[in-house]
Amino acid sequence: AMNRPEWKHALYGCISATLYGAVAPFYSYASGSMVSVYFLTNHDDLKEKTRIYVLSFLGLAIFSFLVNIIQHYNFSYMGEHLTKRIREKMLSKILTFEVSWFDEDENSSGAICSR
Repeated sequence: AMNRPEWKHALYGCISATLYGAVAPFYSYASGSMVSVYFLTNHDDLKEKTRIYVLSFLGLAIFSFLVNIIQHYNFSYMGEHLTKRIREKMLSKILTFEVSWFDEDENSSGAICSR
């Protein structure tokens, strides 16, 4: 409920996490298909297929990098703003207490900060 204001970031983070998780099957497929290149006898075919697989691995790496950054940014944004909201609510609640409440040992500033 407290994360509701960042619902868009949660959605983007989940979509990015799903896309990042989908990279592994594509990588496995490309790795498995690449083995057949070693058995080609025509040098031009070998060169062309190798170039295709190199570019596909490069594309997967770039895609994986970008999606991972988007995922971590969105989840970090959510966590940072949730932490800020919790701290603000806690401080506003603590400031409503009577001054004598802070005189008790279990409510000293050190005890409150360590909770």
